[in-house]
Amino acid sequence: MSWFWSLLLGLVINSLTLQAETASACPSACTCLAPQCHVLCQNASLTSVPSGLPEDTLELHLENNNLTRLEAGAFLGLVQLNALHLSSCGLRHLTPGAFEGLNHLEHLHLEGNKLESLEEGVLGNLSSLLYLHLENNRISFLGQDAFQFMNKLSALYLSHNQLTELSDRSLDGLPQLRWLFLDNNLLFNISANAFSGLKQLHKLSLEANNLTSIPRTLRQAKSLQFLQLSRNTIQKLKPFGRRLRSLTELYLDEVGLQEVSASFLVGMRRLRILSLKGNRLESISLPRIKGQTELRLGGNPFCCDCQLLWLRVYLQMTMAKGSQEEVLCSTPMALRGQRLLSVEIQQLTCPAFGTKVTTATYRSGGGFVQSTNPTIPLDVENRSKKATTVVATTRTTPLSPLQHPMPTSKALPEPWDPCFANRMRSVDVKPNGETTLAVTWSATGDQDRFEVRYSAGEAMQALWVTGALAEVDIHQLQAGRDYKVCVIPLSTDVAKCIAPSARQCSVGHTIETIVDVQPVHATPAPLHSALGTGVGVSLVILVLVALGLAGAYKHWSRQAGFQRHFDDDDPGGERYNPDPYKVDGIYESIEEDRNIYVTAASQWLTEADEKLDCSLATPTSIMATPRYVTF
Repeated sequence: MSWFWSLLLGLVINSLTLQAETASACPSACTCLAPQCHVLCQNASLTSVPSGLPEDTLELHLENNNLTRLEAGAFLGLVQLNALHLSSCGLRHLTPGAFEGLNHLEHLHLEGNKLESLEEGVLGNLSSLLYLHLENNRISFLGQDAFQFMNKLSALYLSHNQLTELSDRSLDGLPQLRWLFLDNNLLFNISANAFSGLKQLHKLSLEANNLTSIPRTLRQAKSLQFLQLSRNTIQKLKPFGRRLRSLTELYLDEVGLQEVSASFLVGMRRLRILSLKGNRLESISLPRIKGQTELRLGGNPFCCDCQLLWLRVYLQMTMAKGSQEEVLCSTPMALRGQRLLSVEIQQLTCPAFGTKVTTATYRSGGGFVQSTNPTIPLDVENRSKKATTVVATTRTTPLSPLQHPMPTSKALPEPWDPCFANRMRSVDVKPNGETTLAVTWSATGDQDRFEVRYSAGEAMQALWVTGALAEVDIHQLQAGRDYKVCVIPLSTDVAKCIAPSARQCSVGHTIETIVDVQPVHATPAPLHSALGTGVGVSLVILVLVALGLAGAYKHWSRQAGFQRHFDDDDPGGERYNPDPYKVDGIYESIEEDRNIYVTAASQWLTEADEKLDCSLATPTSIMATPRYVTF
């Protein structure tokens, strides 16, 4: 065992020698952590970048110093540098070439300084940069090609600056940009082609700017998933999302909205969250809204009349969490302060509670006099006052038509049919492939919301359809099966429709799957041939395992980077920084919209991107939560 103790003693001596050599090469105002290759020079009152930095430095901290200017070649020799922290250093100017030689830099922190502009070439050839932090500066101008050659940049933080406009070439050279934060600036003009080169843009924040309309350049952001436009001045919404088919979250809080176009959601097929809180909406009509979309409407002065009947039914059927408590009535006075869901449907009338009757009388002295008590005939009231001539006239204002007519318990025909079979004319079901049925139907009146139920003798499934076209394709069915399909007009009593009538139902048959089996005339291979094949496969597997172990060893032996974790689900891109000086680790570049960080002792993974599930729900009964289909 003596050889073991000798080996251990040698390793300890080598480690101490390495630390001593590193300590001797460390600048006097800094602390060097040899195992992590981190150099800590923050809060050291430095006026320039210290000289004599170790060449193998992976992460350099210079924040909270007095580096008002960076000269060209300030970091020459740090060819392995991966992260550079220069936040809160009072920087006013970046000299072109200041970052020359940093070919492996992935993280650059320049937030909290006094930079006023970004000219062409000031950031140098940072072709490996992934994250660039420029928030909380005084930047009012972005020069053309200011971000040139940044082909890998994934996140750009420009929040809390003084930008007033973006030109066509302000963001050129960023083909892989996924996150762009421009909130809390002074933007009032964004060029129609400002985002033309951002083909991979997933998250965009334009909150708290001076925009008065939706920027036209958003039509080019086809990959956009998250859009924040709150706290601007946008009083009317028009259709703008025909190409935003990937958008899942849209925030338009406190923008002064007074009107929302009924068709502005056209094209937003995957929208999961629509937030319109804190606006001036008295009414809203979104006939194309999907049942899977969560509406956030708190803080609006809604008038609870027949125009919101569809919204009450929608909230009741979807049971969207949060929306139930948020939608409050402001008018009429009788309903002020009440939750829309607690108001009886019979109370949502136009005008309230039926027709409005105005009665007047003409007296011999001339002029019309309003009755002080509408329950007492005017001729009786005036007869007690000895009027000589009484002529009564009545003017009736008819009830305004409902925008989204829904049957209520007091408006149902006799005898009551919760399936509303008398509103359906026909239902037709035809195959449209091995696992798809095309369903079309016709109905009377202006009914535009239906529940489509279908079953192959098993548990009934359902989906909702809304829109002008009375048709839908039902996918992912079993081939060669008979499916009974029924169409029921949507109402608050749709759950009570247990047995739809024959005119509401039809049977469709999916196409049989034809398996073309070809005869096999091959002669059985000899035993030794099969054995040889097995040995060959085994050798290949052994070689691959050996290569994998070698790669893992090489990966493990590399002295690590730094610990950092970005929460992709947070719109603001908040970052969690564990102590970077305790455990060595490796930070890998993001893949899609998540970051993976692996350390020698532990591993953190951000939540993976949610994948869109296009399959139909499979409820255990017809009252399971249905899917919404919009045309």
